[in-house]
Formats: sequence, structure tokens, C-alpha cells
Amino acid sequence: MPTPRVLLTGGAGFIGSHVLDLLAPTGVHITVYDNLSHGKLAYIESHLSLPNVTVVKADILDREKLIDTTRGHDLVWHLAANTDIINSHDHPERDLEDCAVGTFNVVEAMRRTGVRDILFASSGAVYGNICAEQSVTEDAGPLLPVSTYGAGKIASEAFISSFCHVYGLRAWMYRFGNVIGPRCRGLIAYQVTGARLWRAYFLGLLAQALTRAERVQEGLDAAAEALAVVRDTGEQGAAAELHRVYGELLLARASPDPVAEAEDSFKRALAIARTQQAKSWELRAATSLARLYVQQGKMAKARRLVAPVLEWFTEGHETADVRAARAVLGKSSGQAFQPA
Repeated sequence: MPTPRVLLTGGAGFIGSHVLDLLAPTGVHITVYDNLSHGKLAYIESHLSLPNVTVVKADILDREKLIDTTRGHDLVWHLAANTDIINSHDHPERDLEDCAVGTFNVVEAMRRTGVRDILFASSGAVYGNICAEQSVTEDAGPLLPVSTYGAGKIASEAFISSFCHVYGLRAWMYRFGNVIGPRCRGLIAYQVTGARLWRAYFLGLLAQALTRAERVQEGLDAAAEALAVVRDTGEQGAAAELHRVYGELLLARASPDPVAEAEDSFKRALAIARTQQAKSWELRAATSLARLYVQQGKMAKARRLVAPVLEWFTEGHETADVRAARAVLGKSSGQAFQPA
């Protein structure tokens, strides 16, 4: 059986380089197709000498080059897009060209060369403001984007869908939410502009990503910086969640004894969430604090904390936050909690 061949557009970028990290050791042949406008060869340097990795420096807007490169592959993993969201505000044509036109070129190259399968990285930006008010599923709508980036991603999804129906392509499309981690340049670029709105929230996301990468002290530093931004600006939109994240990071560090300070952070998070009547933030804070109480053997205190907040949620019982709260409540009562 011949070795599969994957064309990875945007393969030297933030997400693409991580995809390459996963694919390269498998022996699959990967062609990285990237114009290096945002990607860096340094991100994929460890793979450049591998016999199964080829790099083509080119733009998806160069249709003829793209067609020539696509030929002979079994799958296209399409990640290339405009990722300079800030500057696209003043240059909206970037999202038209790099997202919509670029994706059309990708599927047209597939059509002309007989490549059938495509994986496509779309974005939660397609939902517009729907997800600001409620949890969403893939069939949520209408899709009314509030950014040219979101519009470019909807257009890309539409072209891929149409080529599947008309020309027999097969597609798997997924919509990222907030993506952050090693090699992410978004926060740096954001700070360079001097903008401060939502900076605290983004730093909180970074703190959580660093923790998952087992870089707990760096995560604590990012969370502390985020809370400093909250104090300096008075921006309270993410304050409750930031205090909760800081408490979780203190517990993850484990030394020196973090319990008292973590408990204080959770209580601050809970108080802010209640003042704001932010039930999702309140549920998270209550769950974190109740989990700490369970570890201390304070079962009744944990139940009294979580149960009233959990009862408020009449839907979304399978969301991660509700499941986590149910698990803590179950441990505090010795049995699984069943939603009404």
C-alpha cells in the first residue's frame, strides 16, 4: 500500500506547525505549502531534514502553482488563511483574498487534479454574536458574522460545500474557538497595537494554555498580569474567571501551601460573578471552590455551594461546566447528581 500524501496549507503557521508535529513521525508524506507571511520555518525546523517532509514556499492565491503542487496528493489539510485579524480591520480585502478566494483556489486545484478529501479549519467567528448570548451547536443560526474574518470563513465553508455536492469532494470542517499556545503570535501582535480591551481575558487564556503544557509558573505570571490589567483598567468582563483561574494555578503549583490563597481567589471569583449575575462564571467558581472543600472533607459545605447554582441551569446539561459541577456534587453526596 503506497504511503499517503498530505498537502498541508499553512503548515508553517501556529496551528499548522503543530499538525506537522503530529503527522511527521507517522511516516506520512507531508507537503507544507506556506507563503511564510505569518508562518516561520523556525516552527518546523526539526522536521526539515526528514525525507517525508517537503516545503513549498508559495501563496494559495497562485492558482497554477497550487494546482501543480496539489497533484498526486491524497488529502488536503487546509489551514492557510489571513490570521492578521487586527490589521484586516483596515484592509478587509485580506479576508476576501486569503480566506474566500484562497479556499476557492484550493478546492479548484483539487477538482482539477482529482484529489477528493479535504480537512478545513473554519472558525467560531462564523457565529457572530450568537455565541455571546448562548451556547451554540453546529446547526445554530442564522450565521451573521460581525467581522470580515468570519465572513471569509463562511464563504470558504460555502465553496467547500458546493464542491462536495457538485464535484464529489469529501470534506470535514471544524470551527475553532479561541486557540492559544506555543508559537501563538496573536497576543504579542495585539499588545503592539497598544489596545487594552480584552487583553486581560486573552492573558487568562494564555495562563490556562501554559498550565496544560505543564508550565505552571508561567501560567501564574500570565494570570497575575491579567489581574493587574483588571485593576488598572477597571475592566470587569473576565474578572471572575481570572480570579478562579489564578486559584486553580495556585493549586497546580502545590508549593508553598496554596490552599488558603486559592480559596480566597475562588471566593473573590464567586462574589464578582454573583454581583454581575454571570451564572456561567458563578458555576465555574462554585465548582472550583466546592472541589477544594471536597478535598478538605467539607462535604456539606460543598453541596450547599454548588447545588443552588446547578439547579439554575435548565438546559445544557452535557456541557463541560455542568458535567464538572455534577461530578463535584456527586462526590460531596456520595452519589451521582441527576439533573431535573
